[in-house]
Amino acid sequence: MIEPQHEPTSVHSVDLVEHRMAQAEAVLPRHIPARYHGAAVEDRAVAAWVTETVNGGTGSLLLAGQVGTGKTHHAYAALGAVVRGRAALGESCQPAAATHSGLIDAARPGGEGIDRFLTAGLLILDDLGSAHATGWNVDVVYQVIDTRWAEMLPTIYTTNFDPDTLSDRLGSRVTSRLFGMCQTVVLNGQDRRMQ
Repeated sequence: MIEPQHEPTSVHSVDLVEHRMAQAEAVLPRHIPARYHGAAVEDRAVAAWVTETVNGGTGSLLLAGQVGTGKTHHAYAALGAVVRGRAALGESCQPAAATHSGLIDAARPGGEGIDRFLTAGLLILDDLGSAHATGWNVDVVYQVIDTRWAEMLPTIYTTNFDPDTLSDRLGSRVTSRLFGMCQTVVLNGQDRRMQ
């Protein structure tokens, strides 16, 4: 396990830090599925991104790789590490998470809407490119990516697709913005679920 590095600041009172840590521990179980509650960052590049983000970085992260290589595991581990890291600095970070198809469902008439995905302090958009691509679906994804890029809000994306295939599925307008805003980490290896 690689522990992302961040140091508490003495500027904030201990009471504020304790309050933020308690907030983080209350919020995280609502945003991290039970399977990933104990997830730890195991990749050096992901750990470096976490450290940068805890310290105020606004870049995003794209985790790519074949099915079962740990993309979702690392996404939720990073989310937890960032939220806890910011809490240790006396700051709050409201997270949100959705799969690509979950985002599309939220955007449909009668759905919950996508506002929380546009404004969350940290967002996971899991399985990008997995939903059936229609003009409307692609526009929803573009709206989220473009808004988060413009507002400089860190986002963690995961995908099973290589850049060319993802571009074919989502269009160059989406992928140009996506690849321009993200540090890409390719996770390799065997399917972790089969081990």
